Amino acid sequence: MCNAADMSLGIRVLLAAEGLMTATFLLNLVVDVGFDTTWYVRYRMGNPKWVNNLCTFGEAGVVKTGKDGKLGDRGVPCVFVRYSGTHSADTVRMWNPSTGQV
Repeated sequence: MCNAADMSLGIRVLLAAEGLMTATFLLNLVVDVGFDTTWYVRYRMGNPKWVNNLCTFGEAGVVKTGKDGKLGDRGVPCVFVRYSGTHSADTVRMWNPSTGQV
């Protein structure tokens, strides 16, 4: 893989923004002092749909792209950056290091 010194400024800004979105999502799951439930449960009346599919920021995974012949690659290695707020619970945003796109 690569480290931050190998990345362009645009990629670092993009990943920082995605990381902040992930932190915001997860902050809603933290139990506040003086309460027995999370903010999200108190004000939205239940846990978010993606709470059962939690991932670690920067976790590696393979995004399925299709079949490339009988023995070819079926996916591209990517890095988890954020949960998708507008899709199903198991949909996440992944960063592809080889293309630099999310």
